[in-house]
Amino acid sequence: MERFDSLALLRRGVTGLSDALRRMGGTLVRDYGGAGGLKTVSVRGLGAAHTAVSYDGLPVSADRSGQVDLSRFSSQTLSALTLAVADAPVGQTGGNIWMQPEGSYL
Repeated sequence: MERFDSLALLRRGVTGLSDALRRMGGTLVRDYGGAGGLKTVSVRGLGAAHTAVSYDGLPVSADRSGQVDLSRFSSQTLSALTLAVADAPVGQTGGNIWMQPEGSYL
């Protein structure tokens, strides 16, 4: 399990959520079109559909594709970003990514 809190993200000079995830071991972030384009993440070489992503405890993966567009989220509003691989507790084979926003109550 790898976890960055907001201070660690700031110290590392992270410029966005995609940048933060690229710094975590075993992740691959794909960028399909620049600043406003689709950005997806996969873990351990499996497709993005095999990676569960949640924001404030709620799953944010698309119903049809199972992928998440990371461009919808900002690293500046997060209090923590956590990646769990291998024996991921939620059940995705690739891994689980939890985004915990500042001021969260869940």
